[in-house]
Amino acid sequence: MPVYTRIIISAEDFLSYSKDLLNQYNIHCYVEYRDKKKKASYKKVDLSQSFSKVFSEKYDCFFLCAKEPEDTSVTSFYDDEWCDDTIVAEGGRETETEIEQLDLRIISKLHNDNIRLFVNALNAKMKKDPQFGKGIETENYLNKNIFYKKGLQKIIWASFERKLFLDPIELPAE
Repeated sequence: MPVYTRIIISAEDFLSYSKDLLNQYNIHCYVEYRDKKKKASYKKVDLSQSFSKVFSEKYDCFFLCAKEPEDTSVTSFYDDEWCDDTIVAEGGRETETEIEQLDLRIISKLHNDNIRLFVNALNAKMKKDPQFGKGIETENYLNKNIFYKKGLQKIIWASFERKLFLDPIELPAE
């Protein structure tokens, strides 16, 4: 069973928030972009730089990987060679008025120790951080396992692609 962490935060803010943990556990970040023909390309994110230009309209998802591929032009992080070492992160898009939930999923059941340690440390950090809350109600269902950054003043969606079929997510009153 895959391990999920769901956070209502932009992808850019997530990388800024988790940068220390990514460095501590030697996790590399690769952003996937898709062209008009849906062909994927990957770009390594320099964690010491600003993330403001990383997540463009062509951004599809990003991967957090415990090992570094030599040639990202031919790599798929879902391949057997990489999946044990990888978390896929989907969502986290943001506009001036809306934000999309970020879903982190460990791809493989047989995951790398650094991946497991990173996820555990991230969850522990958010549980202790007063800037984050945990537990929201979505579609008349209380999900106790979704973290959210407190004080968001945006319309929150589980997915931008499916927002025509979903109600926006409402955060608990503080």
